[in-house]
Amino acid sequence: MASSDGQFEALPGSGLSQEELEEMLWFYRTEDSTPWNIAVLVLSFAILALDVFLLWRNIMANRNQKMNSQDKQAVETKSSFETVTNKDSVSQKDDNSFRILKKKLLSQDQNPEQEMNELKEIAGIVISPESSEAGI
Repeated sequence: MASSDGQFEALPGSGLSQEELEEMLWFYRTEDSTPWNIAVLVLSFAILALDVFLLWRNIMANRNQKMNSQDKQAVETKSSFETVTNKDSVSQKDDNSFRILKKKLLSQDQNPEQEMNELKEIAGIVISPESSEAGI
């Protein structure tokens, strides 16, 4: 098959010409595949490093988004709490007038039953003493 000068010759009786034999040798050639294997290995590690980097970025973005939403909720809760507890001068005046009115009302000597009857009359509900004793 191979001559001493490195040329391949067609076998007698194989039915292949010299050109077909050279084409088959080129098509089915065997080489040292070490460079190809190294290239694929390096490419695999590069893709792995890129995937790890993208995964890390995604985790950090989700963590930051969660922390920001919690911070916003805390700020909203704190601001609503501060508006309830911290009053400006106008609300303090209203609060003072409310306290004065409350003291005046509580300082009056009124019978609690009389106050209840007054409130019911204001609401339009008049209950007779007999119905209140009957438990209706």
